[in-house]
Amino acid sequence: MAPPILSDESDYQQSDTYINNVPLPGVQYMWQVTVNEEQCKGCNECVDGCPGEVYELLKNKATPVNSEECHGCFTCVELCEEDAITVEDK
Repeated sequence: MAPPILSDESDYQQSDTYINNVPLPGVQYMWQVTVNEEQCKGCNECVDGCPGEVYELLKNKATPVNSEECHGCFTCVELCEEDAITVEDK
């Protein structure tokens, strides 16, 4: 599949699996999402900011409950001021 043609590439974040945090159709995602509970302060930024709705706040800690929905966009990692989240290839 050829990559999409973008009119103004400066408006988009692009990788092999997503454009502007939207997954490309037909791409299989394999990401390991981990939250360090000692570092997590329960700010809810990752819960609100994750386009794949991977996280829920359980017992005041971010918890990856839908890891299979991870887009690999690293939005959660960028939003986490405590550096409590890692996203790695499986």
